Amino acid sequence: MPHAIIRVERSISELVRMGAYVGKTRALMPLSVDGRGFFITAYEKPDSLVVKIEKTTRPEITDEIKSSVLNVAEKIADFLKGSVVSHNLRETGNRYIRCTRVVEKHGLSGLRVIVPRTPVEVEIGCGDGSFIVDRAVDYPDRFFVGFETSGRAITAIKRRITKSGVNNVAVFHGDAVLFMRLMIPNSVDIVHVNFPEPWFRFRRIKHSLSSIRVAEEVARVLKIGGIFNLRTDNYPTAVASVTAMSETNVFKPVGAFYITVSGGRVGTKFERRWLRKGRLIYSVDLEKCSVYGGSVDLKEVGFPLRLEREFVIDGRVVFKVLGRYMGVGEEIIEVAAGDVLRTQHVFFGFRNGKFYPIPQSIFIMEPLFVKALLLASSRG
Repeated sequence: MPHAIIRVERSISELVRMGAYVGKTRALMPLSVDGRGFFITAYEKPDSLVVKIEKTTRPEITDEIKSSVLNVAEKIADFLKGSVVSHNLRETGNRYIRCTRVVEKHGLSGLRVIVPRTPVEVEIGCGDGSFIVDRAVDYPDRFFVGFETSGRAITAIKRRITKSGVNNVAVFHGDAVLFMRLMIPNSVDIVHVNFPEPWFRFRRIKHSLSSIRVAEEVARVLKIGGIFNLRTDNYPTAVASVTAMSETNVFKPVGAFYITVSGGRVGTKFERRWLRKGRLIYSVDLEKCSVYGGSVDLKEVGFPLRLEREFVIDGRVVFKVLGRYMGVGEEIIEVAAGDVLRTQHVFFGFRNGKFYPIPQSIFIMEPLFVKALLLASSRG
């Protein structure tokens, strides 16, 4: 993560006078680049202060961002009578690219419903966009929706879309499961998953694309007769995916077997890498054969909301205040809310016992997140 280290002798509590919001162990400084607000965080170490981007508020790192962070770090050093002793904020030629086909994280807070066109194909974890963009070029009569969590990959996707000139693709920066909860049921023709991260460690299993959470949403958004298509070089991942999808009881294999050795090519960098290494590529092709689930109940949330409970858990839903940061005349609260396995990390403004979105708020108004907010305000 891009950062700067400052040698200082004074406390971060004094940063309130610079417009910062100060908590127990760190401070948040609001910043805006290209009209988009985000936070820079500063926390103390012995005899030094680390200044870096708060990634949850600005996940795509560009040269413009690095320059802004270094500028703020130098101002903090001057204010605290210190000096910047090291940083990794040098420019690398990664400039910000505007692309209307990509919904970046700063545009998520107002997002409610994705209304797809038909026929529609979805790619979960679209990486650098090589598969989804090439397919959009080959099938101009179809609409393609991609989901990707990596800020670095989003930059690559924007380059690829801009270069290709396609307009039948939309890519969303964030968790695919949360986005799919906003999609119309039975509206998608094909869901693609190409070479997902296996996530071998137990504590990372919740991130796996072979989980029941993913299977539930895929089953809900696919049309009857729609296809779930997975490509992987990792056989246990293929088995785990089949197991999760089978839990929904609405899928059958397209052919005679649930898992086959793939003969086709999807053209992603990971496929090329594993083929060069001589690995087998496994394919899971499943057809949805009956209805699953129903429409999404999207409740309205009228901000500001009164904060009645700082921690509440109800089944699959959790709301927890992680931290408080005091500023001049206003407070910031740091919150984890939503699905217990896929909580969203959000910053809200807080005043007179009520919390409300601020320019640094990034969240998807999916049903479990909304329920968490309402539970915290005793309206759920």
